[in-house]
Amino acid sequence: MRVIAKVIWAILFTMSVLQLHATDICGSVSGILSRADSPYVATCSISVALGDYLAIEDGVEIRFAPGTNFYIYGTVNFTGTELNPVVFTSNNILPAAGDWNGIRIEGIVEQFTHVIMRYSNGINVIATNPIIITNSTFEYDNYAVVLHEGTPLYISDSTFQHNELGLQYYTGARATVASSIFNDNYIGLQVTGEATNVAGSITGCYFDSNDSIGILCASSVQDSYVISRCTFDRNGYPVQIEDNSYPAMSDLTVNQNQIGLNGIFIYGVYNKSGALSDPGCPYICDAHWNLATTTLTLNKGVIFKGTEGISACNLRFNGTTTEPVVITSYSDDSYGGDTNNDGPSVGAMGDVLEVSYASAVINNAVIRYCYNGLHPNSPNSVLDVSGTLFEYCNYGINFNGDPYRADPVATITGCNFRDNQDFGIYMNQVGSNISISACTFDRNGYPIQLDLDSYPVLSNLTVNQNHTGYNGVLIVGGYETSGTLTNPGCPYICEAGWNPGTTLTIEEGTVIKSAYGLSVCGLRAYGTSEQPVIFTSLWDDSYGGDTNVDGPSSGSPSDWNGITLSSSLSYLRHLRVLYAYTGLQLMRGVADIGWLEVKNCFRGVQLIDRSLGYIYNSDFISNGTGVYLV
Repeated sequence: MRVIAKVIWAILFTMSVLQLHATDICGSVSGILSRADSPYVATCSISVALGDYLAIEDGVEIRFAPGTNFYIYGTVNFTGTELNPVVFTSNNILPAAGDWNGIRIEGIVEQFTHVIMRYSNGINVIATNPIIITNSTFEYDNYAVVLHEGTPLYISDSTFQHNELGLQYYTGARATVASSIFNDNYIGLQVTGEATNVAGSITGCYFDSNDSIGILCASSVQDSYVISRCTFDRNGYPVQIEDNSYPAMSDLTVNQNQIGLNGIFIYGVYNKSGALSDPGCPYICDAHWNLATTTLTLNKGVIFKGTEGISACNLRFNGTTTEPVVITSYSDDSYGGDTNNDGPSVGAMGDVLEVSYASAVINNAVIRYCYNGLHPNSPNSVLDVSGTLFEYCNYGINFNGDPYRADPVATITGCNFRDNQDFGIYMNQVGSNISISACTFDRNGYPIQLDLDSYPVLSNLTVNQNHTGYNGVLIVGGYETSGTLTNPGCPYICEAGWNPGTTLTIEEGTVIKSAYGLSVCGLRAYGTSEQPVIFTSLWDDSYGGDTNVDGPSSGSPSDWNGITLSSSLSYLRHLRVLYAYTGLQLMRGVADIGWLEVKNCFRGVQLIDRSLGYIYNSDFISNGTGVYLV
């Protein structure tokens, strides 16, 4: 204890001696403050008047009394050296941040190099002339440097440490910051856009151990502000952008040791449109976009993680085959590493709610671990998606719900749906304005399900024989409208019924399987000799493979009830019916039937109750009864 007391006494004695040898200054200053007369003590606020000039030599130290200011309206030159910096500090024996009010610059700074500024409320820059700060240190201040509208500021090779806020600028300010260090501040650097754009850049800087945030972009910071080639270590959050901010970020190194999340945190409400580019680390989204007006663009290589997903009026994903846009859970370490600091982990289905849109153009994306991979959020939605992988979702794409029954428009091309728990694509009352082509389906619950008046245009689909449900397109529900089933390249599994007055049209080459039967008022089957329309048993692997996932099997007579036509005109060409109880049954209907083949059924064709059937060039093979008239 005696040793400590002696050390404290020695420090206080030394400082008191220095106080005795100090030069007092107060009020207006100009000319030269020399090292020979240093240290100086500003006993009251000092100022450089408009038209005056002040030069401060290297090695000069100015100590400011509590509550004092340094006002610059004229011209100043602060030229320190590495060994003999210019020092602005507190005059208190036990100094603390905010002891003196700092420097207000409204005039001209010819040079600001090798300056140390401590224990103040910072520098407020309101000048219109360019200011260049190099090789300087700002420490133990509240707000080290605050840049106001219109000032061009250039900072390089400087250090901001132990401050409440290192550097702040906003509303029309223009700043370039390079090769500087932001260490142990509460917030390293804050940019506030407000109503106008902030221009400038921060490049090649190092952010370490800033308690809250390394860089904060708040309120409408747009892509005229560039953040590039910066490194982040042990911060609360490396970068946070919020409230309509879309800075241009690239080549950032976010080491996986942050206190919060290892990525760019997006927060707040977005009422403006904008684009986000690949910063070199993931975005973590807790923001909400205005569903009526906004367009959100994600450029190639962007990784977007979160729990709510993305919901905007318009979405544009501009991925490439080698640099896709990725939407995934923040528990998913396979993209962007351990973002949430929970150790090695993978995501889970439903971690992310959904990607929802009124209009969306999605090119080359990867969408994982969502409840709904894509889901429209308004009537009359428009979707164009290509080259995209949907995996580990509950629904890869979900067209469902009352607001979405106004005939959504969608084109889905060249996409891959795999390991989605419920459905690759689900459609409920979507009409016929959805086109799905050249897509591949692997290991989903069901590849595609059509429900209630859904007639998408399906073609060239690859449905691999490894799904949990059926290996084909499942049709369910009560259909109240007429429509066309196109040939998807895999079987349909029919568990639907068509109401009176409806007509079902089926394109050439289409295979429909069932364990129940099909009942429709009118049927148009347009097969050809090379591509007949096939109706067969769900257990018949000879058409479309093992559709019901029961292993190798073949059908048996009466596996399903067959086709029932009633009260309308049917036109059938090159139709093949197998393994039904009654292959084709007419009830008070009229049918023009040519090149029909009915095989391995209990009855081939049955006409009931004054039905009129014109049958020609047809074959009845291995049935219990060929034609049965009642």
